[in-house]
Amino acid sequence: MIDISLILAAALSLQARTLYVSPSGDDAASGTSDCPIATFKEAARRAPDVDTIMFRGGTYILDEGVILEELDGKVLMASPGETPVFRGSVTIDGWKKVRDRKVLARVPQSARKNLVEADLKGVALGDPVKQGTRPELYCDGALQTLSRWPDSGFTKGGHALGETVIPPVENGNSGAREGIFEYLDSRIDRWSEEAEPCVAGYWFWDWDDDHRHATVSVENRSITLDKDRPCRHGNRFYGYNLLCELDTPGEWYIDRAAAKIYWLPSKGAETTLSMLQSRFMVEMRDCKGVTLHGLCFAETRGSGISIKGGADCEVIDCIVENTGVHGIIIDGGVRHRVDGCVVRHTGGMGIHAQGGDRKALQRCDIEVCNTLVEDFARFKRTYCEGIGTDGCGIHVHHNELRTSPSSAFALGGNDIVAEFNHIHNVCQESDDQGGFDLYLDPSMRGIVMRYNRWSDITGGTRYGVAAIRLDDLITGVTITGNVFERCGAVEFGAIQVHGGSENVIEDNLFYHCPEAVSFTTYGDSLWHVTHDSISKMLYEEIGIQRPEYLLRYPEIREFGHNIDVNIIRNNLLVGCDSLFFRDGGIQIESNNRLMEDDGRSVGELCKGETLHPLGIRTIPLGEMGIKRNRILGIE
Repeated sequence: MIDISLILAAALSLQARTLYVSPSGDDAASGTSDCPIATFKEAARRAPDVDTIMFRGGTYILDEGVILEELDGKVLMASPGETPVFRGSVTIDGWKKVRDRKVLARVPQSARKNLVEADLKGVALGDPVKQGTRPELYCDGALQTLSRWPDSGFTKGGHALGETVIPPVENGNSGAREGIFEYLDSRIDRWSEEAEPCVAGYWFWDWDDDHRHATVSVENRSITLDKDRPCRHGNRFYGYNLLCELDTPGEWYIDRAAAKIYWLPSKGAETTLSMLQSRFMVEMRDCKGVTLHGLCFAETRGSGISIKGGADCEVIDCIVENTGVHGIIIDGGVRHRVDGCVVRHTGGMGIHAQGGDRKALQRCDIEVCNTLVEDFARFKRTYCEGIGTDGCGIHVHHNELRTSPSSAFALGGNDIVAEFNHIHNVCQESDDQGGFDLYLDPSMRGIVMRYNRWSDITGGTRYGVAAIRLDDLITGVTITGNVFERCGAVEFGAIQVHGGSENVIEDNLFYHCPEAVSFTTYGDSLWHVTHDSISKMLYEEIGIQRPEYLLRYPEIREFGHNIDVNIIRNNLLVGCDSLFFRDGGIQIESNNRLMEDDGRSVGELCKGETLHPLGIRTIPLGEMGIKRNRILGIE
C-alpha cells in the first residue's frame, strides 16, 4: 500500500530545496514559488541551504558583485521559458532639452535642436580613459558612443615632437620617446577648449594601443599625452569625450565637473548608464559542481563571470554582454566548462581560462564549447582575445569567434587543443597579428589546431595579418585539417611563422589566400640571442629538460638543432598565388598541391573524393562551428 503522507513529505522536501527569486519578490519572504525573494544577493546568502535557485524572468539591478563561496552542487537557473537579466546599470530618467547657451555654442549647429542633458549629481562618473571605472551609456542595450572624431577609424598625426629621438626601427617607424606629437587637421584646434579631452591611438606600433588624457596646444599644433610614451611620426589616433564633436545621433558626452551627461538621442525607449564597479558581476570562489544556467549578465563597468579555483563548475546557456572589461574569466580549478553561451560587446577579452600546472604537466581539463564570442576588445583593442588560455590541458571546440580589431585566439600553455571552431572577420584594425597569436615561449608544447575554419582574416598596415601567427620562436605546433579561406595580407600568408621550428602544417585547404605560409626566419645568431634571453624561463621556471617534459615531448631533444625548419606537407592550395613566402629554401615540404577552383566550392574541395586522390585527408567542414546553442536557436 502506498503511503500518501510519504509522497507529500517528499514533495514538500523537494520544494523546500528550491529557492525562488523574482524582481517583484521580497527579500524577507520565504522564497517559495508563491513567496519569492527579490535579489541575487539574498539568494547567494541562502544558497548553502538549498539545491536549486530558480530566477524568474525580468531585470535585476546589481549594485555590487555577488560572491558564491565554497558551494557544492548548486544550480542557479532561469525559470523555464524565462530570461532573468542581471544588470549593472541604472535607468537614466529626466532627460531635458539643453538650454544653456554656452553649451549649445560649443556643439555643432546640427546637434543643438535635439541635444538633451541629465543631471547626475551624486553619481560616480568614472574616468573615461580608465577601463573598469569608465561608465558607458546604452539605449535599449545598444552601446552609445562617447562623442568622437573621426566618427570611425583614425586620423593621422604629424611629426613626433619629443626631444629624445627614436631612430628608424626594423619596420621603418621612427619618432620620439616623449608623448607629444603634431596634429595636422585644423579641426582639432577646437579641442583646446575642451574640459577633459581624451585620445586613443596606436602611438608607435600598430599592435600596441592605449587611451590617454591629452592637452591640445593650438599655438604649437600639438597634442601632449598625460603620460610619456613613445610616439612615431604619422601615428594613428582619434579624440573622444569632446563636446565640440557631439554631432551624430547616439553620441554622448560626460561633464564630470558639472556631474552631467549630454546625449544626442538615437532611436530607442530606455537609456541606461553602467554603474557597477565590482571586478565581477558574479564570482564563484572554490565552488564544486555549481552551475549557472540560462542567465544574462549585462552592462557593468567591470567583467561578467568569474570562476576561481574549485572543480566541475559550469556556465551553460548564459549571455554575458556589454561589459567594460572582460566576459568570463576562469582562474584555476579543474573540469570547469563554458557551453552554449553568447559573450559579446566586451571592452576586453571574451573568455580566458587558466588552469593546470605547466611545470608539472598536470591537466585542468577545462572546456569552452558551442559559444559565440563576438565584438570583443571594444576598448582595449589589442591583446584582448576572444578566447585565451594559459596552463595545461584545455579544450576549445565548436565555437564561433567574429568581429574584433585584433586576435581571436591566444591559446597559450601545454596540451591545448582547439578544434572545430569557426573564426572570421577578426584582426580588422591592428597590424603584425594573427587570428591565433602566440609569441616568445617555445616551452609551450602539445598545442594542436585542427579542423578549424578561418575566413576573411585580412588587413594590417605594415606587416599584415595572418589566420595563424606563430611569433618569436613558437615551436612544435600542429596545424592540421583546417580550412583557410581569404586569409593573409601584406607580408603574411594564411600562416605566418617567425623564427619557429618543428611546426607541422599538414592536410589543410588554403582557398584564395595570397600565400599558404610565410616565414620570417631568425637565423642562428638571432635565434641564440633570443634563446639566451629566455633561458631562465625555459630551463628553470618551466624546466624543459626535466625527464617528465622529455617523456611527454621527446622532440625537445632536437630543440635548437633545426633552426627555422618546419614541416609542410599534404596541403591543397586553391586559387592561391604561391605555397611559400620568404621560406629561405630550408623547409621540409612534400605533396603540396596548387590548383584553380574551377568553380568548385570550399565544401566540394573538402570532400574525400577531391582530397584522397591527392594524398590528403578528408576535412570535416560540416562539423566546424557551433553545434548546440539554445540562445542562437541551434539544437
